[in-house]
Amino acid sequence: MKPVLLVILLLALSCGMNGQEVDLPEGVVMETYDFNAGGKKTLSFYLRYPSSGKDDVRGVLFFCTPGEPGIYVSGGHLQNFTEEHKIAVVGFGQPGRRWNTTVNSDSLSGREAADQNQSLNAASREWSRLAKRFCRQHDLPESDWFIYGICGGAQFAHRLALRESSLFKAVHVHYGGSYDAPSQSGKSIHWLVTTHADEPCYMAAQQFFANSRALGYSMILKGYTRSKAPELYEGDFLGGGRGGLQQLSVTFFESVLTKEQRSDVTPSGEVFVADIVNGLVVPQKEASWIPPSQAVILKGKKLADAWKND
Repeated sequence: MKPVLLVILLLALSCGMNGQEVDLPEGVVMETYDFNAGGKKTLSFYLRYPSSGKDDVRGVLFFCTPGEPGIYVSGGHLQNFTEEHKIAVVGFGQPGRRWNTTVNSDSLSGREAADQNQSLNAASREWSRLAKRFCRQHDLPESDWFIYGICGGAQFAHRLALRESSLFKAVHVHYGGSYDAPSQSGKSIHWLVTTHADEPCYMAAQQFFANSRALGYSMILKGYTRSKAPELYEGDFLGGGRGGLQQLSVTFFESVLTKEQRSDVTPSGEVFVADIVNGLVVPQKEASWIPPSQAVILKGKKLADAWKND
């Protein structure tokens, strides 16, 4: 069975560490490469193997920070998940910001959208080339990646996944900001999008969700109020994970990974539908009243329960 590579782009354990140097923790391996796209001149990867050792790695978790992330190569709220599944963790600094952070790309002028797309295409190709090179050097799988992003790292993560879709299996992004236009190739990926329901960014997320679903994407959208969802970049993020947002993230990745690793898993027939406007979750057979543009399909009771937990 092909190993799964879990790619996590985690920006902002503080959202403000740009340029800060850190000492490498014991056991962390670092590689630095020339980055030939945009303003960033180099890109470094920081690798930590699971406690079971490098000879028993079954996947990889990448995460991205605005500065050099070596000290944070822990896995965050997915730490227990990476240990249980023997997943190596890799951190790297975000390769620049090349997009309008407040306006969705399909609402930009033609010239601005074209310039932004050209810059992101180049950065995505270069990131993918270096990530695969790093994986080859350290005997890690070169595709079937999962990707996770937060804050500006999420803005880059989903743009990267839309352009390099053949590399990824699933993506979770959590942030408030702008979204790119969904690509045809992006519908091959499982998506989880979480954001702030009590801020204007939720409208941008709903637009991205509706456009993606219209293309046939498998996508879960969930909005949290800031008072109920502590930011994942706070200190608690480095622990085992608490709260509804972290629970949904772990459950989402577990659901994709389990289906990939266990050939004996068959659909249970339990399908639920969540309404992103009213916040209700009902069995699919009772969901005919929910408009498709606001209907989130949840396969399995665990995902449904996690979605309901604020």
